[in-house]
Amino acid sequence: MKRVAIIIGNEGKMRNFLPGVSKDMANFKKLLLSDVGGAWEENEIISSKFWSTSSLKREIDRQKSFGTDYFFIIFSGHGYAIKNNDTFFELAENDDLALGTLRRWVQFKKTLIIADSCRKYIDIIEKAHVESYLRTFYDSRSILRTKYRTLYDNEIDRLEAFHNTFIASTNLDECAEDTEEGGLYTKKLLDLASSVAIHGRDGVYTIKNLHEVISSQIAEETHHRQTPQIYSTSTIQSPPFIVKPRIF
Repeated sequence: MKRVAIIIGNEGKMRNFLPGVSKDMANFKKLLLSDVGGAWEENEIISSKFWSTSSLKREIDRQKSFGTDYFFIIFSGHGYAIKNNDTFFELAENDDLALGTLRRWVQFKKTLIIADSCRKYIDIIEKAHVESYLRTFYDSRSILRTKYRTLYDNEIDRLEAFHNTFIASTNLDECAEDTEEGGLYTKKLLDLASSVAIHGRDGVYTIKNLHEVISSQIAEETHHRQTPQIYSTSTIQSPPFIVKPRIF
């Protein structure tokens, strides 16, 4: 199984600076490197705050030329939506990437995309997004690391050809809520992942499993001002997020 994780962060400029983007990027990477997060290797993770649409397209094409089977793409930063059109991610100043374009780039590959960004219609200014924290995951240096990686790979293999799942921290025309500890969606997702890693039973916990739990919590806590969404090519299958193989 050849896989790649691409972590995209854009902190914005002084007038709309998002101090939590660096923490979000580091915390997602920490999860991926952990055993329960899929036992990813350093050389399978590409993380940068300096993407452009052209450089991201080149990197995706390069990975496809290497025969990559699975793309896990994470975006943290500013975003917006255009009514009756598409969701956009701000990669750099005056350089915005449409979700539809990103999906076309990876349409023949199994893919999970997670975006913690606003989807307010373009005439609405996004609220600030501050730092998030990740609790302790299992030691990624475990001698049993191969078991975690194999279970994660096997779950990816089980996905239908060209599977695509997109997770949005907000619905259309909504803004992502902030907390003192970071973006609400990212914080809850990584906190739940940490809890499952420590206290959960053996098995596979998909992104859909975790998303369904936290999306209802977020909707309730924000009085439905923020209602996270999941869009997938399958109503049954979902990419793995946390894995806990039976060790003994």
